[in-house]
Amino acid sequence: MSGALQSTGATLWYMYDNHVGPSGNQVALLRATEPYDPAEFTRRARAAPGGVWMFGNEPNTGGQDDITPDAFAQFVSWAVGFIRAADPTAILVGPGVLNWDATCTGCAGTRSGHSWSDDFITVYQQRYGPLPFNAWSLHAYTIDWGHLPMLDAEQDKAQLTATRTWLDAKGLNLPIWITEMGVIYGYDGLQWVRQNDGTAKAVPQGRFRSDLIAAYLDQMLDWLVRNGSTLRIDRWFLYGLTPVTEPWSTVPVGVALLEPNSSTTLSAFGQQYRNWALHPPTLPPPPPTATPRASPTATLAPSPVPPPVSSPTVIAYSAPAIVSTAVLTTPPLPTAVPAATAVLAASPTPLVARPLTFMPPSFPPPAGNTEAPASMAAPMTAPPLAAPMADAGGPRAPFYRGLVPAWNGDLSLLPDPTAGPRWASIFAPTVAAPDPGYVPDWWAGPCNRDLNGTWLVNGWRLSPDTAEYVTRVNVSQTGVWLVIWREDTNAVSFGACRGSTVELDSYDWDGNTNFQFSGYELGEILDATRDGNRVTAVRIGWITPATAGTTLWARP
Repeated sequence: MSGALQSTGATLWYMYDNHVGPSGNQVALLRATEPYDPAEFTRRARAAPGGVWMFGNEPNTGGQDDITPDAFAQFVSWAVGFIRAADPTAILVGPGVLNWDATCTGCAGTRSGHSWSDDFITVYQQRYGPLPFNAWSLHAYTIDWGHLPMLDAEQDKAQLTATRTWLDAKGLNLPIWITEMGVIYGYDGLQWVRQNDGTAKAVPQGRFRSDLIAAYLDQMLDWLVRNGSTLRIDRWFLYGLTPVTEPWSTVPVGVALLEPNSSTTLSAFGQQYRNWALHPPTLPPPPPTATPRASPTATLAPSPVPPPVSSPTVIAYSAPAIVSTAVLTTPPLPTAVPAATAVLAASPTPLVARPLTFMPPSFPPPAGNTEAPASMAAPMTAPPLAAPMADAGGPRAPFYRGLVPAWNGDLSLLPDPTAGPRWASIFAPTVAAPDPGYVPDWWAGPCNRDLNGTWLVNGWRLSPDTAEYVTRVNVSQTGVWLVIWREDTNAVSFGACRGSTVELDSYDWDGNTNFQFSGYELGEILDATRDGNRVTAVRIGWITPATAGTTLWARP
C-alpha cells in the first residue's frame, strides 16, 4: 500500500474491512450493521493513538448500512465509549450519509442525508449529549440511472454547500470530510441482463466516457481547492484505487487510479489525481462543466436498482488542509462484559403441563417510547386469568415498528416482524452483552424478577392455524439483558426486561454460528398460584412473518 500511496500522492486510505485499523495511513471504518467485540475497540485504539475512526457507510441508503438514526446513535455512543476510554486522542468522523438533499433516481430505500441527519442529531443530543465527532462526513455522488454517464458536478457541489449551511445552522463547529466521491457509472448506456441466479446486472453499452470523467474530476478538484478553506472541507477520498466490478455490473464501470493488476502503475485518472494531490496548479478560471448525458440506450432495470455496494477496494485521499486535532468529549459508558450464555442441556424434568391460576397483575405506567403511537403506551392491566389469552386471534393490522410495553394478549399490538431486530445495535448473537448495570436512557429498567433457570412452556399457535405444544426454555439473565434458548426448536431469543415487561428478538439457530432473525416476542411477568402456592409465571405473545401465538412459562 505504501507504493500505491506514493504513486497517487494520497496520504490516507481505508477499505471495506470493518475490523482493521487505524494504523499509520489507514483509517478504520466502523459500521453499525457489523458485530463487534468491545475488547476489539480497546485493542485497536491502544495500538494506534490518535488514529482516525470513521463511523458509517451510507446509513440512509438501502443496500448499504440502511439503519435508523435512533439505532445508529445508539451504536455510536456505545462504540465511542470504548474507543475514547482507550485513546482520548482518537479522531472520530461520521456519519457518512449518501448525499444531502439529492438521493438516487431509480433506487429503492434511499432517504435524503439531510432528513436522516436531522433525526440523528436530535436523538443523539437528547439521549447521549454532545456529538462526539471531530468531523462530519458524507458521500458525494450523482446517482441517476436514467441519465448516463452519472456526472453532475454542479449537483455534487450543491450537496456539499448545503451540508455546510446545515452544520452552521445547527451550531456544529465541525469540518467536512467527503469520505467517498467519484463516478458511479461512466458508460454512455447500459442494458440490464437477467442472470442465471435471477438477478439483473448492468451490461455497458456505448463508450466509456473517459473524456467526461476527466472533465468532471478537474471541475470537482478545482472547486474543492478553491472553496475547501471557506466551506471547511478538510478531506476528500476518491473511490477507488483499483478497478472494481460491482456486484450489480459485469465489468468495472467507474474510476480507478491504478491500472489493472498493478500496485503502482497509474491510470490516466491516477496521473490526473496525482497532479492535483502533489502539484495543485495556479488556478485559472474554472474548467467547463462536465454535463450529464441522457442516453437513449439506457434501459431501466426490471426492478428498482440499489445504489452500488462498496467493494473491498481502498479509497485514495487528498487533503489541501490540516486535520483538526480537537478532541470532543462524550459521556462515559460502562465497560461491557461477555454475554450470558444460555444453558443448552435439556432439563430432566418431565414435560407435564400443570394448571396455573393468575393473580391480578399491576403494572406501573411504562416510559415513553418515541417509536410508537401514544395510544399504545398505556399501563398494562389485566383481569384474573385461568388460561392464556387463546382467543386473541391472528395478527391484525396495523403493525408498528418497535416494541412497546402494552400487550394484554392483543397480538395486533405486536410490531411488524419484517422490520428487523430491535436489539441488533447493542445486543446480538455474535456481540458480547452490555454491562449488567447498563440500561439505555429510553429503556426504563431494571427487571423486577430473577428469570434465570429452566421454565416449562405451554404454547398455543394462533395463526395461520391453531395448535398446542409443550416445551422448555432455559433463561440466562444478567441485569436487564436476557438470552433464552428453546429446547424443541433450538431457537434463541435476545432482549431485555423492564419492570414486569419482557421484549425479545427471536432467532432461528443452527446450533453453531448461524443466527437468522425470525420475529418478536413481547410479554409480561405475572404472579400466579399453583397447588395453593404463590409462583411467578411469564406470559408471552410472539409473531413471525408466517405465524403468531402465545405461551405461558412456569417453573417446572
